[in-house]
Amino acid sequence: MQIKLCSYSSSVKVVYLFYLNDPTDSTRPTVAIVRPANGEIIYSTNITISGTASDDKSGVKGVYVSINGGSFVLASGTTSWSYNVNLSYGLHTARVYAIDNSNNISVTNQITFSNQPFTTNNVTVYYYRPDWSNVNIHYNNGSGWTSTPGVAMSRYNSNWWVRTVQVVSNAWKFCFNNI
Repeated sequence: MQIKLCSYSSSVKVVYLFYLNDPTDSTRPTVAIVRPANGEIIYSTNITISGTASDDKSGVKGVYVSINGGSFVLASGTTSWSYNVNLSYGLHTARVYAIDNSNNISVTNQITFSNQPFTTNNVTVYYYRPDWSNVNIHYNNGSGWTSTPGVAMSRYNSNWWVRTVQVVSNAWKFCFNNI
C-alpha cells in the first residue's frame, strides 16, 4: 500500500511517499520456471533461466534464483523475469522463489537441466520439388557456406530430393536452387 502526503508552502511542494505492508494480504505469490524446461539439454555455457511470477493482492516485489545450491540472487524483472549465468558443462539445478510487496514468500520451485557441447552430427535434409530436374542445397553448417551453387541433392523419389549434411553447431542456414 502506498500513502502519499503533500506539503505546500508558497514556493515549494514537498511530497512524502510511504509504503506499508497490507496486513490483510497473507496469500503467497506464485512463481514458475519457463526456460529451461525440467530435464532439458542446452548446448551452451551461457544459460538464461526465465519464467513468470504473480501476486493478486500487493504485486510481486522480486524473484530470486539459486544455481547448484548457491546463494539466491535477485533476477531481472518481476512478473516476467530472467537470470543469466555462465555454467561449466554438466548437470545443474535451478531453484526459484518470489516475494510479494507484503513480504509473503512463494513456494520454492526447482528444475534440473544439463548443458553440454554440441557435437558433430549428420542431418538428413529432404526437399519437396517435383518440378525441378536437379536440386542443390547451399548451406552454412556452422563452419562456413558451401561454394555456390551448393551441393547436389539426390532424387529420393519422383517428388522429393535428399542429402545428408554434417552439422557442427546447433544453428545452421540453408537454401535450395536448381542452377
